Amino acid sequence: MPGMNGFEVCRQIKEDPQLRRIPVILITAFSAKEDRIRGIEAGADEFLSKPFDQTEALARINILLKIKELDDDRQRVEQALQKSYAELDRHRQVMHDLLGRLVSDEVREALLLDQVQLGGEVKVVTVLFTDIRQFTPFSESHNPQEVLGALNDYFSIVNGAVREAGGMINKFGGDSAMAVFGAPIGLPPAETARRALRAALMIRAGITEFNAHRVQANLEPLIIGMGINTGEVITGKVGSEDRFEYTVIGDTVNVAARVQSLTDQFTNSDILITEETYAAFDEQKKLLVSDCGAVTLKGKSKSVRVYSVIGLLQARALPGVSMGTSPLHDPFERIYPPRKT
Repeated sequence: MPGMNGFEVCRQIKEDPQLRRIPVILITAFSAKEDRIRGIEAGADEFLSKPFDQTEALARINILLKIKELDDDRQRVEQALQKSYAELDRHRQVMHDLLGRLVSDEVREALLLDQVQLGGEVKVVTVLFTDIRQFTPFSESHNPQEVLGALNDYFSIVNGAVREAGGMINKFGGDSAMAVFGAPIGLPPAETARRALRAALMIRAGITEFNAHRVQANLEPLIIGMGINTGEVITGKVGSEDRFEYTVIGDTVNVAARVQSLTDQFTNSDILITEETYAAFDEQKKLLVSDCGAVTLKGKSKSVRVYSVIGLLQARALPGVSMGTSPLHDPFERIYPPRKT
């Protein structure tokens, strides 16, 4: 072969990504061991020495073609697997992002790693309810676009504060939201109360700043109320097999909702907590509250003692909770007095 021998041709074929999988048989008059080693180094798949038997040559060609066919099948399977892996990664990222919009980072990671059970567990949690006072008149006096914009801004503040405090938004309903602290990842009652109070104070601060901008724009401020309660619940999946949600159920939830509704009665209080939450909180001396006394809640036979949260006595009063990087004001940094109505 003038200019290029068979060894070089084989080498160049095997170095070309588009050609390297083509079987190459070297037919040579040489039979020396050195020549076979040279052929192996060039990438040859088979060797025939002249003179060669045609039947043997066809048999070797057929064998190499079958090997290549298997290799082609393997490559197709690998490509299909890679495509499937890419699709799974995409779905996993979508799930990761969706969960990140609903729960705190630690809850999201635990769910993705299958470290929590989603059914039939009794836990002590702290539940926070918040809604907009006099929302019906507000809706009647504003067009739907204005109402939706105000709601989205309000829920952004609530969601940001709850996530920053390490809780989970369990439900949005009209102008209300329900947040849970201590599920699905269990926490000591003191920690759930601490996180819920932190979230409530951050919501208060965020709404105060939000309303300041609304007033500057000659818009009506949003007046909100929050109710917090601590106690036992059943955590689990509720719904049908093809559609369900993870939620918490129990009297603790009902009491939190009823306490939140009391903010329409105690108009100078935007954060009301039950005696159970106050007792669970382990830094009572650093929490400024006003005792509202025992109150009868709608649908309840027994009265519930309620406290209005004024603020924190000093900066960094609640140790042990991650500060994070929330753009919202953090209650550890200053005292937030109750909002004036």
